[in-house]
Amino acid sequence: MAKKKLSHNNHRQEDNNLKNPIQPQTNMSQNDDVSYEKLEHLKSLNSLLLKEATERRQQVDSLKEAKGSLEMVLNRTESVKVEMMSELAHLGEESLVLELEKMVCLVFVGFQIGEFCEGVVKVRGEVEALEKERSELLEGMRVIEMAKSEKDGEVLVLEEKIEVLEKDKRGIEKAKIEKDGEVLVLEGKIEVLEKEMSEVLREKREVEEAKSKKDGEVLGLVEKIVVLEKERSGLLQEKRVIEEEKREKDGEVLVLEEKVKGLLNEIGLEKGVCEEMKRERDELEAKLGVKIEEAEDLSMKLIDMERKFKGVKEEIEKLGKKHDFVVEENEERKNEIEELMREKSRVESDNAKVIKEMEGKIVSIEKEKQGVEEELSLEKAKKVELESTVSRTVSNLDRVEEKLRVAMAELEKKRVEGADKQKEMALEIEKLVGEKNEMSKGLERVVEEKNLVEKNLDDALKQLDDQKMATEMVENEKIKVLEALSEKESAISDLQKDVSEFKEVVKQLLSACNEGTVEIKNLESEVGRYKDALDKVELERDEGRKVIDEEKTKGLELLRKIEDMAKIIEEKAKLVEDMKAEKAGISDEKGELENICGKLRNDLALAESSLAKVRKEFDTFRNKVELEEESSMKVLNMLKGTAAELVSSIVDEKIGTDGEKKLNGGSSEPYISELEMIKNAFKRNEIKGEEMKRQIESLQNSVAEEHKKKNFWTLLSSATTILATISLAYIARGH
Repeated sequence: MAKKKLSHNNHRQEDNNLKNPIQPQTNMSQNDDVSYEKLEHLKSLNSLLLKEATERRQQVDSLKEAKGSLEMVLNRTESVKVEMMSELAHLGEESLVLELEKMVCLVFVGFQIGEFCEGVVKVRGEVEALEKERSELLEGMRVIEMAKSEKDGEVLVLEEKIEVLEKDKRGIEKAKIEKDGEVLVLEGKIEVLEKEMSEVLREKREVEEAKSKKDGEVLGLVEKIVVLEKERSGLLQEKRVIEEEKREKDGEVLVLEEKVKGLLNEIGLEKGVCEEMKRERDELEAKLGVKIEEAEDLSMKLIDMERKFKGVKEEIEKLGKKHDFVVEENEERKNEIEELMREKSRVESDNAKVIKEMEGKIVSIEKEKQGVEEELSLEKAKKVELESTVSRTVSNLDRVEEKLRVAMAELEKKRVEGADKQKEMALEIEKLVGEKNEMSKGLERVVEEKNLVEKNLDDALKQLDDQKMATEMVENEKIKVLEALSEKESAISDLQKDVSEFKEVVKQLLSACNEGTVEIKNLESEVGRYKDALDKVELERDEGRKVIDEEKTKGLELLRKIEDMAKIIEEKAKLVEDMKAEKAGISDEKGELENICGKLRNDLALAESSLAKVRKEFDTFRNKVELEEESSMKVLNMLKGTAAELVSSIVDEKIGTDGEKKLNGGSSEPYISELEMIKNAFKRNEIKGEEMKRQIESLQNSVAEEHKKKNFWTLLSSATTILATISLAYIARGH
């Protein structure tokens, strides 16, 4: 090959030197300068492409990582948002239920307090009615005592009159003998008097029977009063039970208020979490803005790279045109450089394939960029939606909090009013208890007075029995009196006077009996009124028992509702604990993801270190190529010198034969040694080319390994390095 090249070069140089011996040197120097400048330009472009490719790869990796982290954060925020919305809806429903139940409890408690006040008013009315009845009974007892005292006075008068009659009887016994004739007349009068006395006694017995009936009715009233007192005590006990239940309910209401306060505190904590999420969201928005700006910068850089790539393509096309022009001018060199052209065509086809692949990858990168931009737009829309939903949830939470605060203030006011009413009720109950004690004392006094009246009545009955015995004695001694009347005619006038007095006494007794009948009728009417009052009291008692039973049922229903609310609150507490556990699990997952990110960062650091090693190897290889270029330039300069010397020697041969003899004689040895040196240099270049091929294969293997580890950008950088090395090798081979 070297001989052929030398022969062709010699023939071509001879022809050119015959035409213009100075022109080859200038053309070769110009071509070398242009190729060197192009190599430098390609090297600078390759370095810029490598830098931009690494920067874009890092930016794309960071964008992908940021995208993944943003997607994770968005998914988490969406899940947390859904959970928070469900919890808020559930808590709103529960707060409404609690408010309704509290309103129902307050209405029920107010209704109970109103009914209790009405019951207290009714009890006070009943107590006042009982006091009035007691006062009326006391007045009746006083009237009875007055009648009894009057009757006692009349009995005393009768006793005195009986004593007078006994004295008269003694006088009559003395005058009996004297007044026998007048006895018959007096017997008729006495019979009339006896009839009147029997009527008086009968009326007296009726009065005593009516009095006994009244006493029985009074005893019945006293018994009914005792029964009413017992019922009142039962009502007071039920009232105490109701107050205890009310206190228990108040305690339960306080417990519910504490639970509501706990829920409000949890809502405040959740608000804090939401604020933290807002802060994280703002930070992510800031990061997204930075990433968007970086993406815009990358898009601008991509556009610049595309422009530069187009410029490189245009320069390559210009170089190809120039190369074709040089090939057209140097048709004679086609036979020598056919193999090089074949290799060049192969390299160009490989370059075209690589360029097409690069263009396809650039298109895919642009598509990915468009997808990233679309995803960013979608993320912006999602971010706007999240902001709107978060603002809505925050406004709803504020409204619910305001409603809860208003309800709590109303509940506290009502609770204070209920406590005040409870204190007033306690004071009223104490007053009622004092009044009850006074009434019990008054009833004891009435019972004592009644016992005294009974004793007085017993004494009066005994006195009446004594009077009956005395009247019987008088009847037994009537005969003696008649005998005495016959004896005492002088005493008839006196007896007539006594009869007139007796008639007056009988009239008084009849008037007293009439008054007693009127009093009996009045007492009977009072007894009827008492019976009506008792019936009313019994009806009110039955109604009060019904109301108490209804209140008991309502209290049981409230207790059931409170138990249900307690169960619901326990379930809510469990849900809150589950949420806390889920948050803890999410934090653990976050820690695991951070560990994975740390591992990935370590892997990236290792990959960057391996890339740095590859770059160092490439730099060393580039330095070697530069050294080889320098050596090839030296060889070319030597070839130029030898070619010039050969041309000058050929010219000398044509000028004269003496010079030819000298050349064929002893001056050909230095040329032969130079040609051997050139051959050795070409052999060295071939050996170095093989070494370069081996290094290129090793670089390709390393690029394949890096392609396994890294993504498209590492492949792009390795492809550019391969292109650069192939172009350098081709240029070195061409030289």
